[in-house]
Amino acid sequence: MYNLKIATKIKKLQDEIAKHNKLYYNDNAPVLTDADYDALIEELKDLIKLHPEISKNVLQGSVNALDVVGAEPDSRFNKISHKKPMLSLSNAFSWSDVLDFVKRINKYTKLDEFPNFCCEPKIDGISFSAFYENGKLKQAATRGDGILGEDIKSNISTIKDFPIEIAYKGQVEVRGEVYMSKEDFILINDERAKLNESLFANPRNAAAGSLRQIDPEITRARKLKYFIWGGLELPEDKSKTQVSFLNLLQDIGFIINKHIREINTEKDLHEYYTEMFNERAKLPYDIDGLVYKVNSISHQEIMGANSKAPRWAIAHKFPPEIAKTCVENITVQVGRTGAITPVVHFKPINIGGVLVSKASIHNSDEIKRKGIFIGSIVTVKRAGDVIPQIILSENPSSTLNSTQNKDEAPCFVFPKTCPSCNSHLVRDLDGVVIRCINHQSCRAQKIEYMKYFISKKAFNIIGFGAKHIEQFLNFEIIQDAVDILKIPDNKSLMIKIQNLEGFGEKSANNLRSAIITARKVSLQRFIYSLGIRYVGIITAQILADYFGSIESMKNFIEKYCISDFENGINVLGRIDGVGEISARAFVEFFANSSAYFYRLIEYVEITEERRNENKITEKLSGKTFILTGVLKSMKRSAAEALIREHGGIIARSVSAKLDFLICGESPGSKLQKAKDYKINILFENEWRKMLDI
Repeated sequence: MYNLKIATKIKKLQDEIAKHNKLYYNDNAPVLTDADYDALIEELKDLIKLHPEISKNVLQGSVNALDVVGAEPDSRFNKISHKKPMLSLSNAFSWSDVLDFVKRINKYTKLDEFPNFCCEPKIDGISFSAFYENGKLKQAATRGDGILGEDIKSNISTIKDFPIEIAYKGQVEVRGEVYMSKEDFILINDERAKLNESLFANPRNAAAGSLRQIDPEITRARKLKYFIWGGLELPEDKSKTQVSFLNLLQDIGFIINKHIREINTEKDLHEYYTEMFNERAKLPYDIDGLVYKVNSISHQEIMGANSKAPRWAIAHKFPPEIAKTCVENITVQVGRTGAITPVVHFKPINIGGVLVSKASIHNSDEIKRKGIFIGSIVTVKRAGDVIPQIILSENPSSTLNSTQNKDEAPCFVFPKTCPSCNSHLVRDLDGVVIRCINHQSCRAQKIEYMKYFISKKAFNIIGFGAKHIEQFLNFEIIQDAVDILKIPDNKSLMIKIQNLEGFGEKSANNLRSAIITARKVSLQRFIYSLGIRYVGIITAQILADYFGSIESMKNFIEKYCISDFENGINVLGRIDGVGEISARAFVEFFANSSAYFYRLIEYVEITEERRNENKITEKLSGKTFILTGVLKSMKRSAAEALIREHGGIIARSVSAKLDFLICGESPGSKLQKAKDYKINILFENEWRKMLDI
């Protein structure tokens, strides 16, 4: 039986994980701890496992968040294809998870003894690959989405001790981690504070932001460091293990971590974990766990990889760092969509070198469930990230009177009206989120939406931030997001801005130029900027691809969003990767906010989407493909690229919307699913004939 609540939850988790992938990998601005992100992944895994049919319906035609590695490369950088995909790592959170990993190794390798491991610290930095030919650095790239990375050759070349030339004349690709030391992190934040610039949240974000600079000289000034943890085997390499391969790389000029160990027994592995866990705080760089790799390269090849991670390696995560403190106040904040979120303010505490003083709570029910109130003692955790989480609340006897017991402690009373606009609050249909529905007039929602509107993924107005939004609202320069785009055309407003604190003629002119530049925007970013619920950056791209132009989108709005709602929902819901929930949200948005949309498009130039710009022909135009098994003539990544070049679309899961399944040797479960859906099945030779290759 189809359960809309479960479907909504799966879709929401998919979008949320995609959002946090982008925040972490591209924007260097995560808002979740590693532990909280891992919890989202585990929750989605459990839902998919418990509700396979609902999951199949929700995920049909879209990329499963569990299969995603990293995030799409930043458009500011040239894109570089990795020689082989840069995969992520599966996680172990307990010793039993590690022992399960050992069992899987023995199953694949047919061995009965404890595996021989190459073990190393898991550096909390940004992953990269670097390719050398005839001893010289030819290219370097970030992980990106695992297939395509960002070109960082000029930047990585500025890192001290990173070799531009090596003592090896063949071809080699190395992979490693760029990081910033704890000491340099403190120094750079001290300098930024003096200049009144925003501070980096932690060394990982500082390293990522520094490496991914358009100006390499900024990277040079940040004193980044690196470790090599792997690579593609040297053609002449006779080594048979991961450890000997790393030692060989060290011999030709690369830096490897001095804590790498070769371990053969469960006892030694346990002792290594304990040693590194205790050593963690003393290290000059951040680590968030350890990595265990099957040491034998031949066994690595036997085990292979799935779409996201190698089967022969695992990250054993450290438990999050925790501390106790006292709650001093509880307030609420209003989000962009009107969601009211409690914020617990506590006596500042230092956790892992970061001073924290507040934590967001998901909803009012969680406040009650955890028994949090002013005066209670809370256990706070963080895992190297900026946003902490309360995991436990204790009610000390000093805060209770003689007639109370722990279960009767005074809990936080959620407000009945919005703290910003005083409107009556309502609870969502799912019974969880409490929301202010005064979307048009609520000042807090306006501010949060305008922050979203000017963000990097939307209009990306450089040099214009949250403090400016509040300042401009206070001085009645703007009333809503459209007014921001109108500023360059109003001379009196420009004069008014020049006279504001923090501005001047030059700053005002810079802002004017930035807004004019931002008014030319892609259709994807325009759709994303509207802030439609359940329409994140990925869904925005799918819709932009579908419409192709703003004129086509306007025609759809006029045809379906004024009166013919259900048909409009059906039309969008059939698009591969959209689904009913996002389709309904899109149609309902324009049914209620079409006036805002038409005001907005008066001030923007929206560029058309051009899918498959590198197309060779239109032979496969509009057709959707998925591959299974091993192709004889080429790698799967090359086959997928070829399909795109001829106008085809690559799907990530089998659904009724699929046109063709290409079947190689040793096909997986996709073949049977395709047969169940009666999808056209092409064997490799048939597919090649289709393309005349």
